[in-house]
Amino acid sequence: MSKDATVQLYAEAVRAQKLTQRQVVTAFCRRLPSKSICARFAYVGAAAKSDPQRQSVLPWVILVFLLGGTAGALWANGRGFYTLGIGERVDHEAFRVLSPGEVVGHGYGIVGTALILTNLLYVVRRRLPSLPVGSLRAWLNLHTTTGLIGGLLVLYHSAFQFRSPIASVTMWALAVVIATGLLGRFIHAFTTGPDMDRLETHLRTFDGVHPGVGEEIRRRLDAIEHLETSGRSLVAVLVALPKWRKEAFARRRAIEETLAVHGREHAAEFALLHAQVKDAIGLVFGEVRARAAGNVMRGWRSMHRLAAVIMILLVTVHIAVAWHYGYRWIFSDAPTVAP
Repeated sequence: MSKDATVQLYAEAVRAQKLTQRQVVTAFCRRLPSKSICARFAYVGAAAKSDPQRQSVLPWVILVFLLGGTAGALWANGRGFYTLGIGERVDHEAFRVLSPGEVVGHGYGIVGTALILTNLLYVVRRRLPSLPVGSLRAWLNLHTTTGLIGGLLVLYHSAFQFRSPIASVTMWALAVVIATGLLGRFIHAFTTGPDMDRLETHLRTFDGVHPGVGEEIRRRLDAIEHLETSGRSLVAVLVALPKWRKEAFARRRAIEETLAVHGREHAAEFALLHAQVKDAIGLVFGEVRARAAGNVMRGWRSMHRLAAVIMILLVTVHIAVAWHYGYRWIFSDAPTVAP
């Protein structure tokens, strides 16, 4: 069978999706007198596999179930009490249990505050990356989990009522910390750069089809300026985001235009390498996105830390006020209800 006939059958089989690309290559390579065509169409397995650095959704699934289960259990335990107005709660049987100054309600606040303070250990772990106490990703997941569950317990500690300015401000500060933390967690998911060694593998594959194509793509990519905004404010980084987008599209055009100009003689072969071409474009996009997200993350982390410090100060004041007005049930026989 001639090379052109093999290429045609190969393309038809792939379009029909009757065989995988690897199966098609294996079948047709046996019928070719020369094995060079096999090297040209050899499927790069890494292009089809998921990125090894891509984060699993399992921790998020576990977190959703854990958070939902905790919220559901707490609500089921005091639904009748929480749905009443503040004046009506005094006569409810759970008033001496779930009120902010009582055993269970106060306990929610203590456990919630302890969890929120515990998640600050992630900051220590980041500054000591060599410690053999778990990966940074595991600590980040723990940081997110303890922060959300701690915030949920503090909300139930308040019994959904904010009768004093300090309690209201503290709760709003906690809400800001959680919101900025969740947004930061979302941004962090994009900071992991792709495996650029895979791009080099693709470029070598392109050179195998038409010598010089991969080298030309590499030269054009290196000629595009890498935008960096290290040391700038968060506002300056956000303003620069359109420039990163422009850089990403410039890198995409570098690949597409090079293949369009230099790959005309082997258009059929490059058509069969669609998966590799698409993956190469995705890799250059991902590299730019990771740099942009990393710069945004540095500025956003500073804002999150400032909000956390303010929240800790407000929590300290809140605890001091509660202690002053008699919330000392853990050390006394008869708990006192604050006025």
